[in-house]
Amino acid sequence: LALFTVAYLTKLGPTFSRGWLTLWAGLSWIGLLVLRLSLRKALRILRKRGLNQRYIILAGQADIGEEVARRVVQAPWAGFAVAGFFSDGEKAIGGIKTLGELSDLPAYVEEHVVDQVWLSMPLRDEDKVRKILHELRHSTVNIRFVPDLFGLRLLNHSVTEVAGLAVLNLSTSPMEGTNWILKEVEDKLLSLVI
Repeated sequence: LALFTVAYLTKLGPTFSRGWLTLWAGLSWIGLLVLRLSLRKALRILRKRGLNQRYIILAGQADIGEEVARRVVQAPWAGFAVAGFFSDGEKAIGGIKTLGELSDLPAYVEEHVVDQVWLSMPLRDEDKVRKILHELRHSTVNIRFVPDLFGLRLLNHSVTEVAGLAVLNLSTSPMEGTNWILKEVEDKLLSLVI
């Protein structure tokens, strides 16, 4: 890239036409942008018609499941549709079909087309999570865990991997590494201009 840039800027060889390279770079950028926007629009149209959907089953507590279902419905572009909810004797989720208790989940997954099972439980329900994982061990369905973090009102949370461990960052500063340097330069430049 450096050699290409030097050859372009200094016009060292006859094979580098600056006009052609500029046109090529501009058209490539526009072409990629149009392609991405077209694909995104096509996916939205397909998903509004119920195509290209991944059907998920929620299993766990009703209050957490209700929040998860609400967020899934608010993001139709993600391509998820909640097919139903399993819970141990709790109230039904508004608008989501209650399919039975947690013990009924493995049989349902065996008999129906389910792409993913999302366990919407508090962190303290480790035994229930372990039991469901054991009962679904022969299934090819993707299983995801959605911990109850909605009530914590977290600002900078994310999931990362540290030393081979999945780590849930509850509060992290974005000012690390090059971000800190960029922020410092930005602060100095803005203060100089002001």
